[in-house]
Amino acid sequence: VITIESENIYSFLHMHKNHDKKTTNKFVGRKVVSVEYIGKREVRCITLDSKDGLFLTNDFIVTHNCLTSDHQVMTEMRGWQPINEIQLGEQVASWNNGQILWNQVSDTIEQDFKGDLVYYDSPEISFAATPNHKIPIYSLDGTVKFKFVKDLRYKDNLISNFGDITPFDPKSIHLVPYSGKVYCLTVPNYHTFVVKHNGRIHVT
Repeated sequence: VITIESENIYSFLHMHKNHDKKTTNKFVGRKVVSVEYIGKREVRCITLDSKDGLFLTNDFIVTHNCLTSDHQVMTEMRGWQPINEIQLGEQVASWNNGQILWNQVSDTIEQDFKGDLVYYDSPEISFAATPNHKIPIYSLDGTVKFKFVKDLRYKDNLISNFGDITPFDPKSIHLVPYSGKVYCLTVPNYHTFVVKHNGRIHVT
């Protein structure tokens, strides 16, 4: 969704005569109405030196990056499978408010990436992700928000195994140069899936 917000919505109306056409709706948005599989293609990914790392693709779609192929995803019918072998429409384990639910994959993403990966290796959690990969953070008040892995900080609570709360350890994170494919899944509704890396499970 693209949202344009201003404290003075009339500032977008440059011509005085357009002020008479003003509306009380401050937001301009878009939504997904359908998803169509078009096959796998060679693509290129970029990383921006900006606070959120997001950028716009064709038709002003906002996007970011992914995980390496040595991550496995928990599927309903085939158990643990490499993330690059997950199929469109397959049911995968998704986390929502402390519950593990099966959810259908609506899109699989394969991209080229060249740059520094964020590598996290603690006794409970392991992952290798592009800096702008988002991960759910559990707050003590029970709410969940998403942060880019490059922005993880002390006192952030990660979700390990199938719902355990694990404090983020700054000493367990470092950058690793990488050039190759990265992968991600689009999982509607809860926007999370359960992965395993180096034998350790977490929610991403």
